Amino acid sequence: RQSPATLPDKPVCKDKVKGWRDRNGDDCGAYAIYAWCTPAGTEGTGWPAEWGLIEEFAKDGHSAFSACCGCGSGCADSVPKWVDADGDSCAYYEAQKFCTPEGAAGTGWVTEWGSLADFAV
Repeated sequence: RQSPATLPDKPVCKDKVKGWRDRNGDDCGAYAIYAWCTPAGTEGTGWPAEWGLIEEFAKDGHSAFSACCGCGSGCADSVPKWVDADGDSCAYYEAQKFCTPEGAAGTGWVTEWGSLADFAV
């Protein structure tokens, strides 16, 4: 984290399919944490090519792309199209657990970066 940004009052990112798990039992949180997908709805840098396509892990008619906010589904930023100075979106903040839906620092926020307020412009 380098540059300050204006954070939305209450970032909102909710999975479209509550409680969804893929055919192997992995949930939306795993897809976000391991960077298996991106908030833009594409395969992430953590998705090994030898696994095949994310869609092949669909369950109950949904893949991570249609079920998970961190994979591009179900996201709704409180400030439409908001990004910070590094280009990170509200959905990215949520996927990385930088903040909570209440607007507090999340478990992914590194205290050495300062407070969320330090990133407001």
